[in-house]
Amino acid sequence: MEYIGQTGLIFKAGQKLTSNDLSKMNNTINDLVVAVNYLLRGTYNLNQELNDFNRKFDLDEAIALVSRNRRAKGMKIRYLSHNGKYVEFSYIGESLELADFTNENNWVDNISYIDGGEIQ
Repeated sequence: MEYIGQTGLIFKAGQKLTSNDLSKMNNTINDLVVAVNYLLRGTYNLNQELNDFNRKFDLDEAIALVSRNRRAKGMKIRYLSHNGKYVEFSYIGESLELADFTNENNWVDNISYIDGGEIQ
């Protein structure tokens, strides 16, 4: 994904926007929406999504709580484990079908433990 550039439009009070100006602004906004959606699909912080930062999970519970519309190949899931540390797993499965997505063998522990933002 490429960085999103600025619109480059500079206006003073009272100036009117042309259809070309509006098109440039619309394109930039749409690029931002695509970028934000890409980031949202990339990492799923379960505790944040549920607004419960004390609840602890194991991998199968966490996987089951990822909503269907948030599943993505290569996505990461982060959650508070039963030992009180945050863990993060990446999905390496071939498809987003339930049987593949919920198969724990299709998830790899790409960071052993995350504690306060520092890798242990």
